[in-house]
Amino acid sequence: MLRCSICFLALATLALAEPTTWQFDWLSASFAPENGRLVVTVGDRSFEPLAGAGPIRLMGEEQKLPKQQNIRLLGSERDGATLRSQYESDGVPFGLELTVAGEGEWTEFRFRWSSPERVWAGVLPGVAVGLGQQQPFFFNRVSESYGQASGGCTFRCGDADLWLFADWDVPSSNLTGYQRPRILKPTEINTNFPVDLTPEAMAGGNLPFAVAGTSVYAPDTAGRRLPLDDTLVLRIGKRLWEAVPTPSQPPSPYREELARSVFVDIWGGHQAPELTYTLNLMGRVTRGQVRFHTILQNWQCGGFDTLQPLSLRMPDYPPNPHIGTIAELRELCETGKRLGRFGFRTNYVYCKDRSPVVTSGEVRRAVNPDGSPRQFVRFSDVVSLAQRQEAEIAALFSPNCTFSDQLGSAGDCSLYLDHDATVGSPSLRQTWARIKSVCELLRQAQGGPLSSETLCGDFLLGGWIDAGDYGMFGGHERALAPDYKLRKLQHLMGFHGMALGYRFFFAPPYSGNDHHQRGEEMYRQPGLPADDYRACEVLYGNGAYLYLLGDFPWQRILTELIVVGRLQQRYALVPVESIAYYQPDSGQWLSLEDLAKAGVNVTPVRWVPQTTALRIARVRYANGLEVTVNRSPDPIAAECGPFHLRLPEAGWCAAMPDHSLVAFSAYWPSTEQRVDYLNDRNVDWRFLDPRGTTIDGISLPTLAVGGKPVVELLPGDQLRIDGETVPGHLPEPPPPTTIDFDFTQGFAGWYAARDILRFRQGPEGISLTTCGRDPYMVSSDLEIAPDQVKVLVVALRSNEPGKAAFFWRTEDANSFRGGALREFAIEASDDFREYRVPVGEHGNWRGKTITGLRLDPLSHDGTFTVDIRSIRGE
Repeated sequence: MLRCSICFLALATLALAEPTTWQFDWLSASFAPENGRLVVTVGDRSFEPLAGAGPIRLMGEEQKLPKQQNIRLLGSERDGATLRSQYESDGVPFGLELTVAGEGEWTEFRFRWSSPERVWAGVLPGVAVGLGQQQPFFFNRVSESYGQASGGCTFRCGDADLWLFADWDVPSSNLTGYQRPRILKPTEINTNFPVDLTPEAMAGGNLPFAVAGTSVYAPDTAGRRLPLDDTLVLRIGKRLWEAVPTPSQPPSPYREELARSVFVDIWGGHQAPELTYTLNLMGRVTRGQVRFHTILQNWQCGGFDTLQPLSLRMPDYPPNPHIGTIAELRELCETGKRLGRFGFRTNYVYCKDRSPVVTSGEVRRAVNPDGSPRQFVRFSDVVSLAQRQEAEIAALFSPNCTFSDQLGSAGDCSLYLDHDATVGSPSLRQTWARIKSVCELLRQAQGGPLSSETLCGDFLLGGWIDAGDYGMFGGHERALAPDYKLRKLQHLMGFHGMALGYRFFFAPPYSGNDHHQRGEEMYRQPGLPADDYRACEVLYGNGAYLYLLGDFPWQRILTELIVVGRLQQRYALVPVESIAYYQPDSGQWLSLEDLAKAGVNVTPVRWVPQTTALRIARVRYANGLEVTVNRSPDPIAAECGPFHLRLPEAGWCAAMPDHSLVAFSAYWPSTEQRVDYLNDRNVDWRFLDPRGTTIDGISLPTLAVGGKPVVELLPGDQLRIDGETVPGHLPEPPPPTTIDFDFTQGFAGWYAARDILRFRQGPEGISLTTCGRDPYMVSSDLEIAPDQVKVLVVALRSNEPGKAAFFWRTEDANSFRGGALREFAIEASDDFREYRVPVGEHGNWRGKTITGLRLDPLSHDGTFTVDIRSIRGE
């Protein structure tokens, strides 16, 4: 197949070792130390999975591939399942340790290249040769979350009837990152490839392919690279889920508790007293049968993310007063703890240039090899900051869990590398270790579980992060399969939801469009497409999740708390028995492996046409629970306990074999009316939401216990609980109907929303200090009649000239956006000046009811002082 010139080792001496072989029931392998060739035989097919693999040598500014080096074998010895070989590359030693293990019809090869010298640029994994046609699939959380090809790759090699997986073992490697393999054209293979191939070797479509990316060693700021030490894991199996490895970390110590808890993710639009009221209502509704894991996200000083990685520091930087006082936040926390867990969001990753801890030098940015700053914080600075801040949070509020943003959403965390020569962490292994130490600190500081967003860093799940939203960007438009989660991650922790509300419906970028706002609206309103969010949540076996926004409709809250909150207690942490997908054309239920063998791309990226083969899924758990989900536009028939159902689009059903639990979102039998239903004998609950009609004598969303209605959702988002009628939301004062704000008398409902370091009110009005690129303050809700105001008049003074802007919301577009603003120039002055901003003829103002205002006092980066005396309309 190969000419001798393709050998990984260009021999300078005679061979010093004979080939070493390993024999398994279904596979045999042979490794020849003198030329570095691993040959695997399965049945009558022999192939090389890593032809041309080896370390890349730095010689001056040039990087030499293994085939370009003068390498000789010094010696080789076998110790049980491990073969150790020593080499020399132009006088520089390195070693290769190969360990082989297997069970049943899978075999794992671990290749470890090491050298004490710092003259290596990385390790080339070579290419697979002789396997014929192959199809790559990406089974990992980064690829699944973002809908892209990333991380370790799993190949279906149809001609050889096997599966192959390969990836670098980061905790035992010094690599900085990976260089993705490029698919080369046949004409360039022998001029730019790790091996040289004969035309016969490339015939019949049998082109080589890289099984993994090339490991990369980047220098630190002193120009030094780490010693070579990289481990590549290669798994070969007859079946898909034997080839894909299971994460090796321990499960979360809180997993049993969190699997029974609803994740209440509070993001915005609330003040602490209202949240306390809402949580108390949730507790009354669920009657002690569902616990809550509640996180307050937007509470920090200065507005959301303004001073990160600082969240508060008393007395100079207290919590955002618009959210609540210390006493109000403490009361909220105590309410959350009574119902389960309650914690406060921090972010020790994001670094704002104008943050006080950054300007003081307490925290610095990580740096690139050339010393230029990176986007995120230097993790060597984080521990002392986190210790102080978490102690202050504990002293102020006594939470019993915590949340830290972006720890769980960065995949392999290559974004967080720091190349500083003295305190940096230039390898992924070091970066992972530092992130894990921060996670452990946060857990210990608050004496409870740590949650984070998106959960796409597989290595942190369970062992270091206990909970979070199961991020799925643009999932509403994607073909989704729960197999990887249910087969490989299910045991690790309690997973919840399918992403922050807007993210499930749209993927980044969110700037320059209204995707964020539209996605939030799609999530919060009952019916499609919000039904698809819940259908996927049930499909993945994830716990109930509320991305809680202001005035969130109780119809959505009730079904999530009652139906999913009880159902999750039957599938969370339970091993899966089988997963199959119905194919209407053939009438067959096929596994994901069968579909992949048939050529279906079962891990499609977001920007390619999505397969229809995954639309109808059935999951069976080891405890007998059976779940069926229909994401096709056509209704399907399904059996659910005693019910013969039709599942509409985004419909689903779940039942235990003994009918002790039956739940569905489907057409009520013999009708075309979709309902949400739960019958849970364990607690004697029966819930029915007839969705605006009358079903089985019930016309309102109703929870009955022991046959007696105990919770009903009345019109106007009112609840009747045990006979008492209460509002679902605290009543608010009527919104102002005029624009006439005198800030010398108070804040008048305005608050700092972003990039404002200080926001104070006094005899001269509001005084604010900006601290970022996009500072703005926001009014409370308004109700300004169409065309009542033609001009906005603001009296302010600034120590800096520049551009300011008014944004506004309207009744039919209730979010601040680029198409609804007026910019105006302001001058530096020691005295107050009035600026008249014409808005009446603007196309998005004229004829509209104005529901809110936003003032951006200086639309450029810096730390400036602006005083605002009044805003009025004419």
